[in-house]
Amino acid sequence: MTSPLTPEAITEALGTRVIGRRVICLERTASTNDRAWAEAEHRAKEGTVVFAEEQTKGRGRLGRAWHSPRGAGIWMSVLLRPDMPVDRYPLLTSVGAVAVAAAVAGSIPSMPRVRWPNDVVVGGRKIAGVLAEARDLSARRPPAVLGIGVNVNIAKGEFPRELREFSTSLSIEAGAPVNRLRFARALLVELDHLYAEVCGGDVEGFSERWRALLDLLGERVRVKTGGRWHVGRLVDIDPCEGIFLRSDAGPPHRYRVEHVEMLRPAEPRA
Repeated sequence: MTSPLTPEAITEALGTRVIGRRVICLERTASTNDRAWAEAEHRAKEGTVVFAEEQTKGRGRLGRAWHSPRGAGIWMSVLLRPDMPVDRYPLLTSVGAVAVAAAVAGSIPSMPRVRWPNDVVVGGRKIAGVLAEARDLSARRPPAVLGIGVNVNIAKGEFPRELREFSTSLSIEAGAPVNRLRFARALLVELDHLYAEVCGGDVEGFSERWRALLDLLGERVRVKTGGRWHVGRLVDIDPCEGIFLRSDAGPPHRYRVEHVEMLRPAEPRA
């Protein structure tokens, strides 16, 4: 097992402006998102980051469980109070995904991609997920929690059987163990930069970077909504509005993020 993460090691000469103002490292917790919300209730500083060596009830989008084995990944949540209109809060998921992709790119030879709405994939297999939650939306600056899970040092056989075909890790892609501390610090730096960019109003510049990383754009895909699959070409994606799918017999149809259960290639890739 790798050495546990500590606040002192993570924050030493970190140099971020917001993300990482305070760092909490836990041995074990149900969910880092839940702990971050508890910190918010006690008026913790924006940029407080909660790391855990292990999550017992880590959650992904739509209430899915997140596999979070001890000492094998980056399981973290960040408390945010974005200075932006509430209707732009979906951008937080994109900010997290782009930050993860940038940090991943610095650790492995393969190029990561962002699969809308909240996954980072390498070779079509999920290496990380992002979960943004917001509350008290009527407040002047409603709080949000951005949860991030990255598979770092997990061998293929260590994934649950149902996840092995669709999941990967940094160590699998790098062919060797990856330093979790170095990766965590790189991720916080990327996240701090992108969060400042978006809150500062440069949404257009950020969106260009996000779109350049998008997986499946222009390809034939399957979209699952309401338990049903829809097939067509993914003609456009907007981080706030959703995806636009053109079927074989009709104009593009928009599917908003809250309605999409799953997005997959229509046919296996070569």
